[in-house]
Amino acid sequence: MTKKKSNFDVPTDYSFQKNAVSLISSQKNIVAYGSVKMNQLLTKGIVNSELGETAVIKSGLKDMEKLAEYMDMAVPMYYAVQSEKDENSPLGVNMNFFIFSKVKNRDKLIESITERYSTAASTKSKSCTVIEDGPFAMAVTKDKFVMKGSG
Repeated sequence: MTKKKSNFDVPTDYSFQKNAVSLISSQKNIVAYGSVKMNQLLTKGIVNSELGETAVIKSGLKDMEKLAEYMDMAVPMYYAVQSEKDENSPLGVNMNFFIFSKVKNRDKLIESITERYSTAASTKSKSCTVIEDGPFAMAVTKDKFVMKGSG
């Protein structure tokens, strides 16, 4: 297989790692955490693999290319899973999922999220924009974001 040129084929930037570890460490009841190197996942796992030749993946790759316009794909996306007691849940717990990383174009990211979640409420302050829609919430600063989903 011939190696293809990819917008995602960039060196990994670990400059955000200290902030990510600090955020994860400050949360209670974390049951899982880690990071995903989007640049490597997309380049090696999709663009330069047989999987990337399927119609479904080619379509999804176009969406990822759009995502790369406003997300910094060189910086790993960090995630954490938090468990909290919930007597109303069948299992007695509620899981919260956090994803955070750096942003290249804050305005495009906010526009994309508010288009996708048309019922979302958006609140702006000097330092960030908060978008909320049911169990989904996201805060976006000039160059970072944190997203929370509950389920």
